[in-house]
Amino acid sequence: MDSDGIEPPTRRSSISRSTMFSKTTGSHANMSEVNLSYQNAKTVLDNLKPNDIPKLFIDASYSFDEKPEFKETYWTPLEEKIGKCEYVPLHGKHAIYMDRTEECAKIIKDHIDSLE
Repeated sequence: MDSDGIEPPTRRSSISRSTMFSKTTGSHANMSEVNLSYQNAKTVLDNLKPNDIPKLFIDASYSFDEKPEFKETYWTPLEEKIGKCEYVPLHGKHAIYMDRTEECAKIIKDHIDSLE
């Protein structure tokens, strides 16, 4: 028994890592989501309706820099579908808000301030 009064699992009662993996990340629901992710994304994009609610898109990718045509083929149609969206490039990693916190905060604050 440990200091919290909890008995550690015995070898017999413990769950192996591979069993835990197959019971969590390998679950039917998770696998279904992975298999349907493209279809689900397409459904969302096909059903977007533009509106005048202000939005902010902070792009952490280098897509527009590396492929200028990406803006024309991807962003412009998406912008038209969602309506009233400000695009701000802020290159970095996927979780840009963790890597460039101050810059993200300023972009978001400036966007909110522009709404007033």
